[in-house]
Amino acid sequence: MRQSGTFCQVPITALQNCSLIPSVEILKRSWGDQCVVYLTKSRQTHLLSAHSAHVLEFLEQGPVPFEELRDRLQLFAGDVDGEDVASLAHEIVDTLSRIGIIEILEDAS
Repeated sequence: MRQSGTFCQVPITALQNCSLIPSVEILKRSWGDQCVVYLTKSRQTHLLSAHSAHVLEFLEQGPVPFEELRDRLQLFAGDVDGEDVASLAHEIVDTLSRIGIIEILEDAS
């Protein structure tokens, strides 16, 4: 269930799942460390960073608890320390949520 009217502007808990929005069709192209996504319904195009593209690819496998997503991002962004990775993960989830690609589900517990 999508949180009504809000995206990730409030802190997401470690156990909340992040998921692609099933009804959103995206086309994706990657070049080097960047990725372009096209949302077919809205006809919007967005340029994603390598980190955001990695998160998107991870979420294509199914809903993931935020904590697991953050840990996966830590492995991908090995040179970023723990606190910065948590902040980066929140920023990516916020961005992907605002542009309408992902949603935050109820706690996974």
